[in-house]
Order: sequence, then C-alpha cells, then structure tokens
Amino acid sequence: MASEAYKLEAALLMYAAVSWRPLAQRHTHNEEQAALQSLVEFPDETAAEDGPLATTTLASGLLYVYVARNPWDCCVSFFHHTKALPAAYFSEGTFDDFFELFVSGQTDHGGFFDHLLPWYARREQINVLFITYEQLKKQKRDTVLKIARFLGPEYEKSLLEDPLFFQAVLDKSNAEFMKKQFVVDPGLLDRIIEKDPNALPEEVKNLFVKVFVAPVKEANTVNFVRKGIIGDSKGAFSREQLDRMKLFIEKETAGTDVMQLWLDEDPLKV
Repeated sequence: MASEAYKLEAALLMYAAVSWRPLAQRHTHNEEQAALQSLVEFPDETAAEDGPLATTTLASGLLYVYVARNPWDCCVSFFHHTKALPAAYFSEGTFDDFFELFVSGQTDHGGFFDHLLPWYARREQINVLFITYEQLKKQKRDTVLKIARFLGPEYEKSLLEDPLFFQAVLDKSNAEFMKKQFVVDPGLLDRIIEKDPNALPEEVKNLFVKVFVAPVKEANTVNFVRKGIIGDSKGAFSREQLDRMKLFIEKETAGTDVMQLWLDEDPLKV
C-alpha cells in the first residue's frame, strides 16, 4: 500500500510540474516538452513536433484518451483551480477577471476551443478515445469499461471477471476519494526524493520547483479536486456573461457540431 501511495505522489508531482504554466509567468513549450520527454520515450515522429495539434501527427503507437467538459462548468472550475495555485499569481483575481481571460482565449494552455476542436475532429481515429466529463459522471460504469476496452481487451476482461476489483476502480474514481489523494504541497518533492533520489527526472524536479515551490513563502497545500459535479456553473455567471458566452461559443464553434455534446448543459436552455 505504501508503494502505491509513493507512485501516486510521484505521478501527482509530475502532473503538477508539467501541466501548469502560470498566467503571469508562462514557461516555454520547450520546458514542458523536455519534462514530458524525460518521462516517456515518445516515438521519433512526435519528438520534434512543436506546433498546434491541428497540424501535428499523432503517434500511431500511442493511445490518447481525451476528456472534454462543457465550457460553462470548465470556466468556473478553471477559475477556482487557477485561483488556488500559488504559481498562477491569481489569488486576488475575481471570477469577473477570469471570465474575461476565458472568453478571450488567454487562460493557461490557451483558448478552450483551440484545445477542444482539434481533438474533436480526431475523435474517430482508432488510437483516440474522445469522451466527456458528463459521460463519466452520468454513465460511470459504462464509461470506465469503455476506457478499459480502448486500452486493451485484457483490461476490460479483468474488470468484468472480478466484480470486487471493478468496484474498487469505481470507488477510487469518485471525487470524494480523489479529494483526499490529489493534494500537492511544497514538501511533496522532498518526500519523494527522500524515498528515492532517482524517482524523478531532473527536468521534472526543476520545473516543479519553478512553478510551484518557488512562489510559496509559507506552508501551503493545493487540492486538485474541488466539487467534481455537473452544473458547477449554476449561479456563477451574470445574465450578461451568459449572453457573452453564447456569442463566444457560437463564434468559436461555427461550422462544427461539437456543442451537440452538451445540449442538456446549456444554462440558457435549462
């Protein structure tokens, strides 16, 4: 059990280090790419890719699971996520401030639809599994099986043949369990190094310190899971903001049917 906890800590630190670029002090794509490449040996054809996904060739030897969330809930959740992270330098930011960043594509990792649409366009590729956050919440068992099947028939078989194991996977996939596990603090790196000095590549250690530890002057923790619900945006937007979101969505998704994914989530129609 201790071994599993250690692996989770290491994976969590990798996520925190590699996935985060602060709004005020964005790090270069090359820094993130170096950290990622130190974790996984990517096929040669992807190693030099540096452009947007729309012009990038996905490696045939890799499997990609993409989880999309409706833009309203994503905006609200991303606001709280950004506000909580020391490296974002956004602790004094308001939702109104973040809303302006969101609808102008200036949030961390770029615009919402700039990220979503290229993946949506590739949803039928054999090595891409495109699912929604809402599917995971509403049809959790079926969606977990779908993910297992995509990763390999042996994984689906292991779930179907062992009900207790399957239930354990479901239990450990819920928000309440993850709230207790996905917690990051500045001492996380030291604890991992103490257990195994060679557990993490230097690139990951350096990036984690730069974007998470350095901005923190006192002990602090960040929980990566807050509510984990559908409809988190209810009551967060003013009427004017909802109208602007509508125009933003219509402009960004013109010529696509991507919003068919969330007909039941549109706060202007619910």
